[in-house]
Amino acid sequence: MTDALKDLPDAEYNGIRFPVERAEWQGGNDLVEHTAYRRPGADIEPTGRKPYRGSFVIPLINTPALVARYGQLFPGLRYDLVTAFEDRPIATLWHPTLGQLVAAIGDVSETASAEDRGGVRLTVQWVEHDASVALARGPDSPAPDAAQQGVTQRAERADVANANMERALRVVYDVEREISRYLLTVTVINGGLGLAVAGGGQGVSQDGSGGRFKTIEACASRP
Repeated sequence: MTDALKDLPDAEYNGIRFPVERAEWQGGNDLVEHTAYRRPGADIEPTGRKPYRGSFVIPLINTPALVARYGQLFPGLRYDLVTAFEDRPIATLWHPTLGQLVAAIGDVSETASAEDRGGVRLTVQWVEHDASVALARGPDSPAPDAAQQGVTQRAERADVANANMERALRVVYDVEREISRYLLTVTVINGGLGLAVAGGGQGVSQDGSGGRFKTIEACASRP
């Protein structure tokens, strides 16, 4: 048993490193099949990449080789892992073959057997979160923090949207200001024209009335 477990690959979840005895994962694409009556076959439409999902078998057995690499696995490391899976169901996972990704932990099961007196085995199911897989890179390749990348991208998109909204508001305000100036100008012009017309009409009436009165008076004074 010691020889069988001494060269296992590493994995890590939420900063906790652990050995992996078996690692499986599945991926691929989501496909929609379009079929028609009396038409053979189907038209296949890919709708995107499936989230990666898989499982680990984690041997938490106190063999000399494993204890030398990870410290006490049972019950120490077992307790830390189970607590992390329950308290942080979504966290950063380093996979032996996929590299770094953000994963959600699903089912966790434990197996104890008479053959392994020094500990237990955990079987853990995980699912990729937010399309964060590190392009199937190995665990030794440098990879950026996928969660931070997602936050940064969302913040950049929000900044662009805010800038576009500010530009649109400035255009609206400029248009409103120009319309207000135009209406004020029209109002001033109309007011001026009204005053001019009213003043001119009053002067004509007085002159005309005076002229008529003078004419009548002149006619009445004649013998």
